[in-house]
Amino acid sequence: MKKSLVFLGLLLLALNVMAQTSDTEKRIDYISAFPICIQQNAIEITDSLIVQFAMDFRNDIYKKYRNDEFEWQDQKQKIKKEIEQLVLSTSTTGNYVMATGIEFGNYDFEKLGFNVSIGEGTYFPFYASGRYNSNLPQISLVFVDFTKYNFFPVAKDKANEFLKSRKDSYGNVDRKITLLIHYTIVPASSDDFKKIVPIFSSGQNYVLVGKISKIDVYNKTTLLSELIIK
Repeated sequence: MKKSLVFLGLLLLALNVMAQTSDTEKRIDYISAFPICIQQNAIEITDSLIVQFAMDFRNDIYKKYRNDEFEWQDQKQKIKKEIEQLVLSTSTTGNYVMATGIEFGNYDFEKLGFNVSIGEGTYFPFYASGRYNSNLPQISLVFVDFTKYNFFPVAKDKANEFLKSRKDSYGNVDRKITLLIHYTIVPASSDDFKKIVPIFSSGQNYVLVGKISKIDVYNKTTLLSELIIK
């Protein structure tokens, strides 16, 4: 089952952690992921795609010229060239980073660490205009072998101290943590890309595939654990 990892309630924690990332690591948003998806999937820049792009990103131009088909035709050609330039200037090399919030489970006294709920089929959605009902297709960022990172080791003493710091006067434990995910973009020629894309793609969904290099686990802005799985 495909599962969107929603992090609205944990966004502030994630933003605080993102402030600690390296300037050399890139952040993905829709406008940077869009040309990568076009490039990797050899998606044709159709008239329909141009109109969707205009409605989401050049809405002032769309509203001004859409009712005059001659002027609108000229504007569509300009927008098409803009998209083509975005695709040509896009590079997937280098390192990327993103932060997301998640809740940790109970401490495992045998394995000495906390379980994290990362289910099979987890993905991160991006929308063109920042909302679900955007005109352009949703982009899903999917990580290779993400479920391997569903446990983070913490020494018993440190874990006990951490848990107590998260407990309120009624005994309730705030189990929200932030994951800082370091990754690279998987090329379209790779087996991982070819395996994942058919599962997550549809007519209304583009897919971006990432390969995790490591995950840092944060308690607010304090590093708790570092996950590196070869």
